[in-house]
Amino acid sequence: MCRLYARDGMTAQATDSIEETLRDALRIRKSVADLERYSGAVALLALNAKISAAKLGIRGRPFKALTHEITKTSFNLNAIGDQIRELTHRLTCIMAKSLQLAHRSRVMGEAAALCGPNSSARAPLAHAHEQSQLELRAENARYPKMLRELRMVAEELANALRILEYVKTGLLVESSHLARNHIHNPFLYLATELDEATARIRQITESVVGSCRIKPTQLGAPNRSIGAQQHAVA
Repeated sequence: MCRLYARDGMTAQATDSIEETLRDALRIRKSVADLERYSGAVALLALNAKISAAKLGIRGRPFKALTHEITKTSFNLNAIGDQIRELTHRLTCIMAKSLQLAHRSRVMGEAAALCGPNSSARAPLAHAHEQSQLELRAENARYPKMLRELRMVAEELANALRILEYVKTGLLVESSHLARNHIHNPFLYLATELDEATARIRQITESVVGSCRIKPTQLGAPNRSIGAQQHAVA
């Protein structure tokens, strides 16, 4: 009978949403480690490009401007990674507490529903159930703001990705000028490496954006009254 209520109750629905959000937060945290690795690779590419541009002298000036953008973007990627890590840590704490509250609310609600109307245990259990619901809604009220912050950071990540795409195109264009003049061209290799790093960062960006899909209204949905629970159990 309790299982029937647990599957049918709104608290069980909230629990499913909280667990899904928690899994998304953990996936994003894993993406941060990947982002740090590839931002380091981008920084190394910038250093190699800077050395190669210096060797070209005057002909390397266009590449100097491009390497400056690569260096700046690699620093931005590191900063974005720090922001994502901090946000997902807070989000994980909120969701873990919400999961605990949802479970407590469900247990108290089921126990109260099984008590008779004249049982001395019914009132304390019902009070604990309602209190857990209030705390759950208060905790989940923090979620929309954090979701907006995470979406803003995801947009910053997408902007950094667009800059890397622009720089890659610039490297290819300037490399073609060197090729026409039969000058040794190390930048085609750098453009290829940058393209690979960019592809990985694009996957990370899509992962972060995709993890923002849960609507705040799915979390902390109000539970049914104890009277409705008693009717369901019966």
